[in-house]
Amino acid sequence: GNDSILTTALKGNVGIGTTAPASKLHIGVAPTASANYGTLSIGGGAFDGVTAGKFVGSASGTSIAVNEVTGYVGNLIDTQVVGVSKFSVTSAGVVQQKGCITAGGLSADVSGNIICTPSSKRFKNNITDLTDSLSNIMALRPVSYTFNPEMNLGNAIHFGFISEEVASVVPEFATHDAEGNPYGLDTSAILASTVKAIQEMNLNLDAIAGTITPLAGSTNETFVIAFFNNIKTKISTWLADTGNGIAKIFVGEVHTDKLCVGDVCVSQEQFLVMAQNSGNGGSSSSGGGGSTQIATCSDGVQNQDETGIDTGGVCDTSTSTPATLQSITITTPATKLSYTKDDALDITGLVITGTYSDATTKPETITATDISGFDSSAPATGQILTITVGGQTATYTIDINS
Repeated sequence: GNDSILTTALKGNVGIGTTAPASKLHIGVAPTASANYGTLSIGGGAFDGVTAGKFVGSASGTSIAVNEVTGYVGNLIDTQVVGVSKFSVTSAGVVQQKGCITAGGLSADVSGNIICTPSSKRFKNNITDLTDSLSNIMALRPVSYTFNPEMNLGNAIHFGFISEEVASVVPEFATHDAEGNPYGLDTSAILASTVKAIQEMNLNLDAIAGTITPLAGSTNETFVIAFFNNIKTKISTWLADTGNGIAKIFVGEVHTDKLCVGDVCVSQEQFLVMAQNSGNGGSSSSGGGGSTQIATCSDGVQNQDETGIDTGGVCDTSTSTPATLQSITITTPATKLSYTKDDALDITGLVITGTYSDATTKPETITATDISGFDSSAPATGQILTITVGGQTATYTIDINS
């Protein structure tokens, strides 16, 4: 044909330094493993850690292969500009970019270039404090997973997050591909928010302990208010439970609208009458706005002027019987007589008047615990509620709507 002698000679493999070239261009001794033959072979050897070799387009499916012997400590790849290393891969597998190390050292910029991860203030602007980090972290869903087979990452179980879910909580927590789809995670962003979340939790604890005063309207103030409201509700419920297990209470002073012993309850007015008729001369009983002095019967009738001081006379040895409650009536009905299912009892506006054996009358103090028959768990018409005060009763009706 038209082939020259040189062309004919080059139709086979060319060897430099070897009489048995195994590649199109083979420099050095013959390789020890045919699986490493490629378009270009430099040196012999195989991937056995014993003999070194470099292969381009190797038959094993690797486009570029570099193999060094066991104990080699130099760089496997080193690209330089004017003698200064810009990118290298060490024999230990460490990738270096201008001195940065892959362990938290490399990032990709918006153009896809691999750069040292910057964190110095001189590279940044628009610096602001993070907010709501605790709620953001609480919204994340930690999961375990395995990679799909086509990822060629093995079948080990991994812990982490789903990029799409993370992006829906805080877009900055996720990395994205060229089309803008969630792809990976920005672990630095998640770490910064986690640190801020811990700080927010610590502020909540400090606010509960009283070591700081939370700012008005802040999430810390909202947390503290909700916390103490919950504690107050639970303590109130516990104290109102007859099965709370409390056997004795020791306090310095007790203020109450009604005093109950067993099933018998007395108001302030009733307690004062009992105290005045107890015969304890010289004692005093506290009222809501002051005290009523019981005069001493030492040298005369137990008379009292308007100041409560004994006016003298002969002691009166007669006894008097305190007036007793004869009946109660509803003077003013409760404002709410129509309820919706599951509503709580509301006795706002309800006024009860008691009539006593001495023909006197007075308003009675009542609470929701004095009323029985209330049940809003189901619709009802004409449900009868019974008010009990001092053994006397009165009734009224309500409606429960669905």
